[in-house]
Amino acid sequence: MKDQNRFLILVLIMASVCLLATGVSIWILYHTSIEVERNRLVETAQSQARLIEAVGRFDAQYSRNYPKGSLEATLSQIRDAHGSYKGFGETGEFTLARKQDGVIHFLLSHRHFDMTNPKPVSMKSELAVPMQLALSGKSGSVIARDYRGETVLAAHEPVSFLNMGIVAKIDMAEIRAPYIRAMAIILGAMLGLVVVGAAFFRKISYPIARRLEEQNKSLNREIGERISTEEALRANEAFLKTLLDAIPAPIFYKGRDGLYLGCNRSLEQFFGFSRDYVVGKSVHEIFPGDSAETYEAKDVELFESGGVQQYQQQLKNARGELRDVSIHKAAFLDKQGYMAGVIGVLNDITELKQAQEAIKNREQLLNEMGSIAKIGGWEHDLTTGKATWTKEVHKIIELDEKQTPPGPDEHLEYYLPGDREKLEKAYNEAIENGLPFDLELQCVNASGKRFWARAMGRPVLRDGKCVKLKGTFQDISERKMVEERLRQAQKMESIGHLAGGIAHDFNNLLFPIVGMAEILMEDLPEGSPEFENAQVIFESGKRGGELVKQILAFSRQTEHKMSPVRIQQVLKEVLKLTRATIPTFIEMEEHIQADCGMILADPTQIHQVAMNIVTNAFHAVEQTGGKIIVRLKEILIDEEDVEYTAIGPGRYALMSISDNGPGMPSDLINRIFEPYFTTKEQGKGTGLGLAVAYGLIKAHKGDIRVYSESGQGTAFNVYLPLMEKMEITEPQAPNEVHPTGNERILLIDDEAPIVNLETQMLQRLGYQVTARTSSLEALEAFQTMPYGFDLIISDMTMPNMTGDQLAEEVIAVRPDIPIIISTGFSERLNEAAAGAKGIKAFLMKPVVRSELAQIVRRVLDAAKPG
Repeated sequence: MKDQNRFLILVLIMASVCLLATGVSIWILYHTSIEVERNRLVETAQSQARLIEAVGRFDAQYSRNYPKGSLEATLSQIRDAHGSYKGFGETGEFTLARKQDGVIHFLLSHRHFDMTNPKPVSMKSELAVPMQLALSGKSGSVIARDYRGETVLAAHEPVSFLNMGIVAKIDMAEIRAPYIRAMAIILGAMLGLVVVGAAFFRKISYPIARRLEEQNKSLNREIGERISTEEALRANEAFLKTLLDAIPAPIFYKGRDGLYLGCNRSLEQFFGFSRDYVVGKSVHEIFPGDSAETYEAKDVELFESGGVQQYQQQLKNARGELRDVSIHKAAFLDKQGYMAGVIGVLNDITELKQAQEAIKNREQLLNEMGSIAKIGGWEHDLTTGKATWTKEVHKIIELDEKQTPPGPDEHLEYYLPGDREKLEKAYNEAIENGLPFDLELQCVNASGKRFWARAMGRPVLRDGKCVKLKGTFQDISERKMVEERLRQAQKMESIGHLAGGIAHDFNNLLFPIVGMAEILMEDLPEGSPEFENAQVIFESGKRGGELVKQILAFSRQTEHKMSPVRIQQVLKEVLKLTRATIPTFIEMEEHIQADCGMILADPTQIHQVAMNIVTNAFHAVEQTGGKIIVRLKEILIDEEDVEYTAIGPGRYALMSISDNGPGMPSDLINRIFEPYFTTKEQGKGTGLGLAVAYGLIKAHKGDIRVYSESGQGTAFNVYLPLMEKMEITEPQAPNEVHPTGNERILLIDDEAPIVNLETQMLQRLGYQVTARTSSLEALEAFQTMPYGFDLIISDMTMPNMTGDQLAEEVIAVRPDIPIIISTGFSERLNEAAAGAKGIKAFLMKPVVRSELAQIVRRVLDAAKPG
């Protein structure tokens, strides 16, 4: 009994020990298998998630033109790869899904129950728990129910960029099956041992061997499963390779040791070498010199800091072309979470950079053109109140480009008050009624300087409402100056025409006065009261003629020629002319050095400068009365006179015109020579007089200075360089002997008194005169008897036919006939034009007998043959 009990106890102990050992072994193997399977699934889910996210990022940037969008492009590539993927084990698969409105929508076909169109599952359902975790942004593994309700071991991973989740799973039943079977066999064996243990005690080794055999079978199955797992991994690698090759951008990946692990087909095509050539090589073996150093340094920086890296580089492609490439790199992790290597994508941006450079060049050209034209652009956003100016607008306003432009309301401060209201009104009409505007306005820049600007704008409408105003802003000061000068020139031209008409009529009036006085002087006894009266009339008429010449000089009806000029003579003419117009209660005082040297100048321009300054002085004392003092003297400026460095050392004529008026404050003195600047009331001046004077003096290589204080009057000092001294021969008084003759003269003038006077003068000189007051009658008389006259004297300005037209008709009949034109003033004809028409001389009215006698005799003698 004891032996039997011992035997039973021994059998039970042996059975228990074997059962315990086997159970522990199976438990360990079971949990080891679960952990192995779990790691494999986690690695599969993570690698798939990162790959799909990389594809999604790429398609989001480069597949926007895909018919259904970049997301559909990504899903299309994943479905194609998934179609060739066989899965792992009998139940293993991975699924991809998106969450929409609290419902899970599966995106790939399932291998179970012919589920080619997986049904959606609620996020609150007890099914598809791993996918719920993935879509909730959780990464890891879990044993839970899948979409079928089956308990599975699953790895779940979110695909954040695409708002998706991926799950790699295998049924727990498949994992447990071999261990359950092993446990059942062991339990059966143990039961058999207990029942027949005693009978087969001697053969105890048999069940042990049987158990070992079953364990071997179990291990063989495990090995088979591991082989299946490795095949699944190889299939996964093939899927990844297919996916990478489908991406059109060159991609590479390399390990932590810097050796390339692989690349896709696009990289092979770009560089022209195979994947086998790349794998296992370092960057120094593929790329030369400095480039390799750069890439290696970037890799080290990425391993140290992590994240994503982007930089640009120039690379040669397979055709030897140098291409601009944008390189994107990121570090990838191993299953332990350590940085295992680098994956990179190359984007060829050559065309993009060329387009950017072209845009930059066009912008630079536009800026340069805007700078040349002094025109810029602006935009005012009415919704945000933000203003945008181009570079040229900042330059015109003299604001720093970094300074924020003023808003739609604040910018009005740069306009003068009257123009500010005008622009504000145009702004309001553009905003309220959609009307564009084009205005010329006076502005003040940031430094306080005034200028003219052209502001153009148009509204930008959205849903019928103005949301923006945009336009151009141009500095037109130079154009306005030119326009003002043109108006001034037109005004002077009008004055010239008026002066010419006055000169013509006045000379026609003076001619009989001077001529008749001269005849009276000839007929009256010298020394008699009547002779003296006639002499007064004669001298007054001559002074009237000189006054006409001054009017013509003032209206600039003479050519501007540089010649030796005595300023004292010009000043005397200016004083004569201004004294006649300035009221007598204003005293004019002159101190003119009689022997002041000569200057090389245009006398008309010097005349204009003096007139402008004297007129300016008159306006200064016009209201209160006062004194104008004109001085002229020679001065010597040496090198030590620092004050005169603007003109240099030498001898100068100093013309000083001063007044004892109210003077000017110092802030105005610096601006009086600016064009359009004036302190005078409306109608008193244009602001151009002193600016013109300044320009003329500078053109004569001189200088002009102004000295003034409030309440102390004003003085303008004009410095003009003197010519080297030369011997000047003063003209001698004309010989009073009047040459005579007996030739036949045809005399024409539409003024009967002038015809009578000239007839008497010529007859007293011995000539035979035929007079006509009509140019048409004179032409008829000449055509009737063309060789009946030796000389023709004709007025210039006559009705029906002018003097030069008459000359053309006469010369057409008889080319050798000498002709003299008599005129008070004419713009139609000058000496050069007269010579071209065959006219031999001019007689300027009023004509004195001595000048008439000299010119007639000279022309007749020149016309004689031989």
